[in-house]
Amino acid sequence: MHLLFPDTDAQNTFTSMDSLVQHLSPAFARQLSRNMTNKWETDRIVPNISRPILFLSGRADEIVPPHMMTALYKVIPVTTSPSLPPSHPHE
Repeated sequence: MHLLFPDTDAQNTFTSMDSLVQHLSPAFARQLSRNMTNKWETDRIVPNISRPILFLSGRADEIVPPHMMTALYKVIPVTTSPSLPPSHPHE
């Protein structure tokens, strides 16, 4: 919970840590995933959030690929139109 916005919930825009590691370092993904204790499975958490969700992701992000945020958007229970900002790198 954010202190300035008590009715908000902050989540990652990657689907899971396993998928992010696979994207960033395919050669070491198996070894790294085996040692992770927290898988950060955002794709399993997001469908259970009942509050409005604001997804922020740069379409030119080289660290967290934009398709992961799009995948998260597709699993939320509310159907609204996404607003995609112009291409922007990860910051």
